[in-house]
Amino acid sequence: MNLKIAVRSLKREKFYSFINIFGLALGITTCLFIGMFIKDEMSYDQHWKNSDRIYRAAAHLKFMGNQFDMAVSPAPMWEAFEKDFPEIEEAARMRSLDNIILELDNKRMVKVASFAHADQEAFNIFQFTTLAGTLDLSEPNTVVVSESTAKQLYGVNESLDKTIKFYDQTYVIKGVYKDIPENSHFHYAMLGSMANWANSTNTEWGSNNFRTYFLLHEGVDYQVLYEKFKTVYPKYFGPMLAEHSDTNWEQFLESGSYVDYELQPLESIHLHSDLSYEIEPNGSFQYIILFGAAGLFVLIIACINFMNISTARSSTRAKEVGMRKVLGSRKSFLVNQFMIESLLNAIVAALIATIAVYLLLPFFNQLTGKSLSNPYFGDLFLFPWAIGGTIIVGILAGIYPAFFLSSFKPLKVLKGELRLGVKSGWMRNTLVVVQFSASIILIFGAVVIGSQLKYIQSKSLGFSKDQVLILRNTYLMGDKVEAFKKEVKNQPSVINATTTSFLPTGNSRSDSPLLPKESTTTEEMVSLQIWGVDEDYIPTLDINLIDGRNFDENLATDSNAVILNQAALDKFGFENPVGQQLKTINGFQVWGMKEFKVIGVMDNFHFDSFKSNIDPMVLINVNSTGNIAIRYDAQQTTDLIAHLETLWSEFNANVPFEYTFMDQEFEAKYDSEQKLGTLFTIFSGLAIFIACLGLFGLAAFTTDQRKKELGIRKVLGASLPQLMVKQLSGYTKLLLVAVTLSLPIGIYLMSGWLDNFAYRTGINFLMVVVPIMLVLFLAWFTVSIISYKAAVQNPVKNLKYE
Repeated sequence: MNLKIAVRSLKREKFYSFINIFGLALGITTCLFIGMFIKDEMSYDQHWKNSDRIYRAAAHLKFMGNQFDMAVSPAPMWEAFEKDFPEIEEAARMRSLDNIILELDNKRMVKVASFAHADQEAFNIFQFTTLAGTLDLSEPNTVVVSESTAKQLYGVNESLDKTIKFYDQTYVIKGVYKDIPENSHFHYAMLGSMANWANSTNTEWGSNNFRTYFLLHEGVDYQVLYEKFKTVYPKYFGPMLAEHSDTNWEQFLESGSYVDYELQPLESIHLHSDLSYEIEPNGSFQYIILFGAAGLFVLIIACINFMNISTARSSTRAKEVGMRKVLGSRKSFLVNQFMIESLLNAIVAALIATIAVYLLLPFFNQLTGKSLSNPYFGDLFLFPWAIGGTIIVGILAGIYPAFFLSSFKPLKVLKGELRLGVKSGWMRNTLVVVQFSASIILIFGAVVIGSQLKYIQSKSLGFSKDQVLILRNTYLMGDKVEAFKKEVKNQPSVINATTTSFLPTGNSRSDSPLLPKESTTTEEMVSLQIWGVDEDYIPTLDINLIDGRNFDENLATDSNAVILNQAALDKFGFENPVGQQLKTINGFQVWGMKEFKVIGVMDNFHFDSFKSNIDPMVLINVNSTGNIAIRYDAQQTTDLIAHLETLWSEFNANVPFEYTFMDQEFEAKYDSEQKLGTLFTIFSGLAIFIACLGLFGLAAFTTDQRKKELGIRKVLGASLPQLMVKQLSGYTKLLLVAVTLSLPIGIYLMSGWLDNFAYRTGINFLMVVVPIMLVLFLAWFTVSIISYKAAVQNPVKNLKYE
């Protein structure tokens, strides 16, 4: 019976039912998408067996004022710690290499995007699913490949015992494993024997190049084990300090330096780790909180619409309530009736949201870079959450109107003494303020994120990223690279070209410490990025030299020449840097050399995220052939690519022709921020749309209730503008209260987000004004549509009302 009455009520008030259901549907759709995103992000690495017992060692080092936070550790750590600490059940290392080109038996070339040398023990920690052969890397020159890679090569079963060649070594394929799921912090397409990595047996504790994983025994508290790690640091790092510096362990600690290796829970790496040398870009728990809050705001705004319109329409339901009470209905029955109406609205909205999720899922996947599918019964299994959420939404949206409407006194209602729909609006006003406060916060967030992204795109990078094309894998040409580069430079549309493995938008990095030649103490040591480049690097990337000169291939003395950046100059403190001599720490070599001569100083340029300060760097004139970067005339791009592909086939026929643009690589570095900005723009748009939709319904009802008043005012001489202002003034006051409450919250939240960036825009007056003016304009426009329609009506019609 209650359900039948609820359905009749929906049909009778089609306009208000549409506003309620459509608003709730948008809110539920938003929450479902955000729920899918958050659940996927928080599921990373949970598919591995014993994932709750797997940890990665991460380095936090400070040495002579130089701070290092890295997702890597020393080569000997895995075996040493496994022997020192019985809490460790298994230990293994991985050493990553990207973009490997494999040569098959038939001379066909295949690219593998992600490869790592791994210890055999890695398969005891990570339980890969074997599809063919055995996952055995105990012997040198052996590899195992993923299912997708095997299909690229010879086939899953056919790949077994076949040979492949890369880096001038031949390997045998011993096994095939199932592709690593997307929600993992690594996705190696191929793993090779660690015995083939030259430095895998290195006993040097000062060199951090390996990802080290530990499987702990059941019941071990990793925090307690982490504290125990500190007891062995003097044993391993003390001798290293004595050998390479004039500092012992006690002096090292007294100087403010430290060594610390954190144990990172495997399941937390994706959302909680943002270190140097991560295998892949990770997510952000902060973004999870922001997305969750945005989705919740949108849903709350939709629920408030329902509450506001339901309570505003109280006068039209008052006689119904009065008659029911006179005829014997108890308050509990009426509460149930109104709750069923609310739940029915929520159920219909949820059904619409379900259809919307399926229809919009491809767009959402494209927007977030994910591959989510079948959200209700698939891996994410959102069905019970959707059912539970629908019930909660129905209850939250209906509980206040249900108790409010059922509390009417029948005698007053039937005498016509009760007109609560207009008179008692304090709760509605509060809810309108909450709605628009949430909308302003979301719009302000979108404006700040957009401004930061614009700042990143427009800020001088210290190099020119536009009109630079990058050819990959040029190292495979061997000694023909220089001849190829010469041919490239002869192309009419090419302005300049440089050969190097190190580019500002790439991932290759090489850091080592240097100190002034005259220095007798390691206290003057500076940790530097040391990039091997040729003499065309600076002019091709349009880097500004502020002192000295560029490399000169005709000068033999430039074989050990280096160019400092401004950050390195600041660290060394040279007043006259050109001509200064630098040296390595005792026993170390950098690019085969121990001494260097400074010939120039260049401006700083960004080679890491804007979240990090620019590190000290030197460029050194050595052979480095991973890529060729080409500055070209933008008007001839298509012809240039065609000519380069022809030229490539002449020099490197079997290797796939692969190119990218430097500006696109730069944009890709801020992919997560771009997605955040896009999603926040969508959320803020939905929020203000739903809020205005509710305001439209509320204004329509209250204006309808005031038709008689409007008619009298018009007869007494009120002009159209005066009537409009009268209608708008009440809502304007509410919006100004919303602005006053929301802006401090928005500024606080977004200032915290901006603090993640070392280089950032500031929150300025325009960022504050835009959300305010946008919300005021949309709210005024929404109310004005209804107000204008009522104000221009013939007053005779209005006075005939009732």
